[in-house]
Amino acid sequence: MSAADIRIAEKRGEAEAAREALFDTVEEIKARLAPTSIAHDAWEGARDKGVAVAEGAVETVKQRPALAAGVAAGAALVFARKPIINLLAGLFTDRDRKTKGRKSNLKNKE
Repeated sequence: MSAADIRIAEKRGEAEAAREALFDTVEEIKARLAPTSIAHDAWEGARDKGVAVAEGAVETVKQRPALAAGVAAGAALVFARKPIINLLAGLFTDRDRKTKGRKSNLKNKE
């Protein structure tokens, strides 16, 4: 075998190794871009972010319990605003009816 043949064989081996590395890279990219892999990565990221937010909230509540109670009370009022309004409206409507009834009774007696 001549020196040229040896160099050609070496270069063919290098080319084969480079081709294998390229195919490995393509397979890795395919796996990363598969829809299930993307969805899994997104789910993991969202879960990790949710855990971090929850841990931060717990730590904040531990540091400032009065503030947390105020925020919770405010949120409860926002969520229950319609029933509270209806309750208050009913109380004032009943009071107005009773007051009007008393006034009309007083006029009839006079």
